[in-house]
Amino acid sequence: LGGVAAGLGNGIGTAVAGFSTANGLPYSFAFQIQAGVLGALWVALILMPPRWLRTTIGDVGDGPAKADAPDQSSKSPRTKEQLAFILSNGVYINTALQIS
Repeated sequence: LGGVAAGLGNGIGTAVAGFSTANGLPYSFAFQIQAGVLGALWVALILMPPRWLRTTIGDVGDGPAKADAPDQSSKSPRTKEQLAFILSNGVYINTALQIS
């Protein structure tokens, strides 16, 4: 889903920049549109309830059966535990290194 969003954003940005400069608007118009849209998305993100944005990292051994079951404990893992889990994931580390 992230790749689709990136491609869509890139396509829309290119279209806005191309059509706006072709119709005589300054080159900065596309950046102003981008800033406005990102600002609106940021405001929407700030106004969302935190429970809609919460993610949890389950054990890989849990499988889909336990992932669909309601969580018995309302406590989320601590940030340190989440970081330890992410950093122990080789795929994540290699992907992050390739992107950077």
